[in-house]
Amino acid sequence: LPGGFAPHFSDALGDAGEAIIQQFVSSGGGFVGICAGAYYGVWAGLLPAEIVDIGHWKRGSTDGCEIAWTADGASSVGAPARSFVRYCNGPILRGTGRAARSPCDSVTELRGAKGTFPPAMAGNSAILHGRYGAGRVVLISPHLESSVDAPTATLFCNFFRLAAAAP
Repeated sequence: LPGGFAPHFSDALGDAGEAIIQQFVSSGGGFVGICAGAYYGVWAGLLPAEIVDIGHWKRGSTDGCEIAWTADGASSVGAPARSFVRYCNGPILRGTGRAARSPCDSVTELRGAKGTFPPAMAGNSAILHGRYGAGRVVLISPHLESSVDAPTATLFCNFFRLAAAAP
């Protein structure tokens, strides 16, 4: 599910569409949610997670959002220590159960147009992944898909491989 505006996805899919997605993933399918798609993945309950400070969702955008990869990121998708990626109001993610694993945390702190939002990004997950039934879920807050550097583009592809349970 791509970026966009998550309430539009939720409205268009409705309860029936959400149930189809949940059934598909729980039966062994993969789900990758990017930005708005990650908001939707949390709302649909695909991982035990929450969106931190959703009331201040419009934090801003940058092509240089710094993320720090965890040991899980290095082992699951071959990530380096740090990356700089495009961010545009994606969810600030926090796993609420052991099934939600964080391969990277935000380092950059955006605080809205006038810098008045409380700090919430730094130290929270930029990406979460885990299992939903027999399937796999990846929720990506920043826009890795629009990165211009080859290593980040490779990581983006590796997350799809992870969701597809492919090597």
